[in-house]
Amino acid sequence: MLNEPRPAGRNNIRTKRLQNATQGGFAVTNPTHKFKVGQTVDLVPSMSRWAAGGHYKIVSLRPAERENPQYRIKSGSETHERVVAESDLIYVGTPESR
Repeated sequence: MLNEPRPAGRNNIRTKRLQNATQGGFAVTNPTHKFKVGQTVDLVPSMSRWAAGGHYKIVSLRPAERENPQYRIKSGSETHERVVAESDLIYVGTPESR
C-alpha cells in the first residue's frame, strides 16, 4: 500500500511540487532567504565535503530544512549543481558588481 504509485491528477499536487523542486524548477519566494537568484557567493570551506574553489552562482532558492534556508548553487568549474544551507554561504556580490 505504501509503495503503490500515486495517480497523476489534482490530488497529486504535493508530489508534483517535490518533483519540480528536485529538478530545480520550483521557485521559492520566501522572505527568510538572505540571497537571491543570480547573486555570487563563496562556499564556506568544510572538512566533511570536497568542493571546487572559487565563486558559486545562486541558481535557485529551495525550501528551508530545519529552519535553515537552502539554495541550489553552481560553480563554473564543476559540471553539477549543489544544494547547500544558507549557513554554508558567504556573500560575494551579483554578477554585474564583479
